[in-house]
Amino acid sequence: MISQSSKSPNAAIDVGANTLRLLIGCVDKGKLIRLSTERAVTRLGKDITQKGMLNAECIEKSIRSLIQFKASIDKYNTHSTIAVGTSALRDAGNSQEFVEAVRARADISINIISGDEEADLTVRGILGNDAGLLMPAFITDIGGGSTEWIFCDAMASIAAKTSLQIGALRLHEQFIQSDPPAPAEIEKIKNIVFESVTQSFRMLGISSRINAGDVKSFVATGGTATTVSAIDMGLETYNSDSIHLHTISFKLLEGILDHLSSLPLRERKVVKGLDAERADIIIPGIIILFILMEILKTEVMIVSDYGLLEGILLTQKN
Repeated sequence: MISQSSKSPNAAIDVGANTLRLLIGCVDKGKLIRLSTERAVTRLGKDITQKGMLNAECIEKSIRSLIQFKASIDKYNTHSTIAVGTSALRDAGNSQEFVEAVRARADISINIISGDEEADLTVRGILGNDAGLLMPAFITDIGGGSTEWIFCDAMASIAAKTSLQIGALRLHEQFIQSDPPAPAEIEKIKNIVFESVTQSFRMLGISSRINAGDVKSFVATGGTATTVSAIDMGLETYNSDSIHLHTISFKLLEGILDHLSSLPLRERKVVKGLDAERADIIIPGIIILFILMEILKTEVMIVSDYGLLEGILLTQKN
């Protein structure tokens, strides 16, 4: 659904490890008005952990998708276009070659941002649009190649943040060989995630502040979280308005994880609410959510359909 606004629109693009996303919108009185969204699953981060380079086939698919994004952007006569590269482009040895090819063929300039910058923009996108979140809040963005988490204190200020090298696509490629996943593979991923998260808490010296069940709002954004919401609601087609601020209990999340883990890929692909293109990597993504909620002793997850892209647009000035 397209909204209308008299303000000059801007465009934001997230070049992620699993998905490319486009948002065109306007900022009016400090609030973002979404005009159009698009997405394309290109698996740009495929094989990076093993090979350290972007896959040629995924590069081509990504460039073609970005050319399509540019056509949509031109229709809106946008004031500016901000494209950011995240985990895949941070890690790959041939990222600059990809960036140059995109500039030449799609006329889009990509800025590769750090994990900290990604976390900052994600918080800006969520808090800039979601009034009423109780503080302290723990916010996480689970991507294909990395997971960012941000702890906001009682005054809604960022007290700690980091980017972890765990993501739905990365963990799938590293640890899942069986179909359906073997119990030992599931357990391995749980252990890896647990150690990564708890180590980050220790390194930042905040274990006592966020590991005592005191977080008032646990907020998750990204494809894994929104997919869990879509599964819970049995959505035939993606509906941002329905998904945004939908809540999922820890017990329900555990049930969804157990159910999907028992299904072979061909059956996961037809689960209502689960995009077939995400069916292979959804289990590691849910495990990250599950472990975070378990560590934080939080009973309810709030799903946000806002995040990085919204943060980008909220920081732009016409």
